[in-house]
Amino acid sequence: MAFAAGVLAAPGASAQTAPQGVTELSAGAALAWSHRDLYAVELGAGRRSGQARLALAAAGGRLSDGWGGRVEARGQFVLLPFARIGLGWYGGMGAAWMGGAGQRGAVYLTALTGVEHAPGRPRGWFVEVGVGGGVRVSAGMRWRQFPAWWPT
Repeated sequence: MAFAAGVLAAPGASAQTAPQGVTELSAGAALAWSHRDLYAVELGAGRRSGQARLALAAAGGRLSDGWGGRVEARGQFVLLPFARIGLGWYGGMGAAWMGGAGQRGAVYLTALTGVEHAPGRPRGWFVEVGVGGGVRVSAGMRWRQFPAWWPT
């Protein structure tokens, strides 16, 4: 009898251990070095479900001798996505467009790796390094919206 009660209770208990649908917003600085260097402010938004994250980032700033921007869409795999202390590592791939005033825009395939502080908390810093249209480095803060039942 106790075994049957444990089996029936397990699905509900495991459903609450990993929140689905975590919304994330980020802000920081982005640098991309290639034949056209970009020094920019970056804003991003993402949606995390389990260990998967879909993210969109837009950066605007100084591109070579003028003004320009970069838009990137990516999918990421997050290790330890709900850790409340320590670091959470992630990696991903995507596509980016970079262009600016008086310059032709270009599309790139991208790959990145990153680390974030306490991915199971409402706020934490992040640092990313990637390739695609040159070498890209990004750092900033990430804010997360968890379900109401998630302890913060």
